[in-house]
Amino acid sequence: MSLNITDTAARTIKQKVPAGQFFRLGVSGGGCSGFQYEMAVDSSKNDDDILLEPIEGLSVLVDTASMELLEGATLDWETNMTGSRLAVKNPNAKSGCGCGQSFSV
Repeated sequence: MSLNITDTAARTIKQKVPAGQFFRLGVSGGGCSGFQYEMAVDSSKNDDDILLEPIEGLSVLVDTASMELLEGATLDWETNMTGSRLAVKNPNAKSGCGCGQSFSV
């Protein structure tokens, strides 16, 4: 299974996640397109979590169900005229909403 995290995104996340904590990326039902991305800081790893370590000192958790929907996706840090944000570029998404947080497969 493959999820790409750009160096810029990894460095940005590492600055915001306290030492000893995990950054969790997931997918849940909801949003205006059927699925939505969830990002959070977590203190524990579940049995069904996949652990990714894109750079030293950063641990990213993705549950196995979410990883199926994120296969081949890239997590990137985007900056534009309105601000900066973490963005998921997901090749599995058939469509998405304008905010970039919701998609359908």
